[in-house]
Amino acid sequence: MYGADTMYGADTMYGADTMYGVPTLQFDFIIVKLFKIINIFNINDKKGLYMDINFELYKVFYYVSKSLSFSEASEELFITQSAVSQSIKLLEEKLKCKLFFRNTKRVKLTREGEILYSHIEQAFNFIKSGERILEERNSL
Repeated sequence: MYGADTMYGADTMYGADTMYGVPTLQFDFIIVKLFKIINIFNINDKKGLYMDINFELYKVFYYVSKSLSFSEASEELFITQSAVSQSIKLLEEKLKCKLFFRNTKRVKLTREGEILYSHIEQAFNFIKSGERILEERNSL
């Protein structure tokens, strides 16, 4: 039922130069970028073990960073503002650095927050790209 072409994702329906309906070179580029982003998170700690990643914390960080508002992020994520604050606090403790300057009227990214946001934003964009590719493939 499955030939060698379909076994590894090659898509005979679209021709030999595509993978899941995406030109092979573009698909390879997306995969390489995803691996680079994933490797950002594979930072060895002092014991030589890999970081324990909680993607929900990064998701909260992404929405707060994007809107520069804890309340807007809580509305977008359908969670309480307290849950947003706790998630950011936990992430800051885990990363051992402050990600935001906060006062009663404003939220601003620290330099470390800006660096992290640039990587998280790329990761979210690649996830969205992957979802679009799958949606396009499923609509054919």
